Amino acid sequence: MGVVLILATWHALVAGRDIIQYPILGVWVLLFAVIGIISYIYMLFFYQIIGPKFKAEIKDVKNIGDIIEIKFKVIDKKMNFYPGQFIFIKFLNLEKSFEIFPFSISSSNSEELIRISAKKSGDFTSYHLPKVKVGDKIFLYGPYGKFSEKFLFEKKDMIWIAGGIGVTPFLSMLKHDKLSNNKIDFIWACKNEKDVIYDKEIKDILRNKNNIDYRVWISSDSGRISAEDIIQLCDSKETISNKLIFICGPNQMMMELADQFIKLGVKPRDIIFEDFNLI
Repeated sequence: MGVVLILATWHALVAGRDIIQYPILGVWVLLFAVIGIISYIYMLFFYQIIGPKFKAEIKDVKNIGDIIEIKFKVIDKKMNFYPGQFIFIKFLNLEKSFEIFPFSISSSNSEELIRISAKKSGDFTSYHLPKVKVGDKIFLYGPYGKFSEKFLFEKKDMIWIAGGIGVTPFLSMLKHDKLSNNKIDFIWACKNEKDVIYDKEIKDILRNKNNIDYRVWISSDSGRISAEDIIQLCDSKETISNKLIFICGPNQMMMELADQFIKLGVKPRDIIFEDFNLI
């Protein structure tokens, strides 16, 4: 990724007509490129030395359709985390083992094994990650993220919206010991029925939780979900501006839904994303 950024910057500065014509634009492009390259080098080398690190061993690997699910146990010391947080993982037995990758935790802090689930959608998750096996050693960096902060500390009704594998932080939140007693509408939007791989697990968790209404939205049947669809499903037209909206899924889906909810009266501060932010 860093090499691509360097080459793209060089091409833009040397061959970009607009940059040649407007030197100030070139300065801005160079500035952002330098920040990006420094960030990449920091994550690739320095962060792995000074960041919070735990060693773990893979205990279970499952391939469920397009999803690979990995469970591991931290060695020597416990890694505490809040529901909805994510970690960076360095897979020591894989090619590209010099890189670290972010994954949301889908287990609870009280479970012995930590679980992550990843969709096989890119080069690493499609070709390298499926090669991991039980017994492999990994390094964990983190945990990070404040996705569940308002879930834990604010007493408001909520709408949870998961898109595809974006369900993972919500699985962790559902298992939290102090799950909110406020009303929660939980909507999981998936492309096809086969993608709803945690449906049974969610229903089992919710068996004794009367404050959570759970629904699955299949986009191949009903089209791309919108804020209006969600309001109708939750019967929240009159109360939507007083709710917290949690969204985790593809970036385009999160941005589109956030924009739609804001237009419908939801305050931007009440819309919470999972965007793998370190702070």
